[in-house]
Amino acid sequence: GDGGDEVVSQELWAKIVALGVQHLRRGSWYRVVDESKPETVSVDVNGAAVEVPRSCVALAADRPLAWSVVREDPPNPYFGAVYGVCPDCLERARLAGSEKDLLCPACGLNFPVNWSGAR
Repeated sequence: GDGGDEVVSQELWAKIVALGVQHLRRGSWYRVVDESKPETVSVDVNGAAVEVPRSCVALAADRPLAWSVVREDPPNPYFGAVYGVCPDCLERARLAGSEKDLLCPACGLNFPVNWSGAR
């Protein structure tokens, strides 16, 4: 069957692209729970709604299953100037700059590296 009357709600995802909320990491994706306010969006962080300035996020219809690439200036003391954020567990890993995919040291899953989305 084709589902008939089924309503599929469009899920929205937000990637943190600038530091606006201290404990949210750049490159991390969070599910949007409220986008009704003009200046902010609320995202689900471990079950709690956290309000983030819209200027600090990039919105997408789907959560990409690829490493987000983050460029830090000055370099992050642990992960260097370029690192990836795992799309599954949000762990960070240093990147050399040429990886096509990367195995996460924390969750053990392998995902492609999204160099085109580097910020």
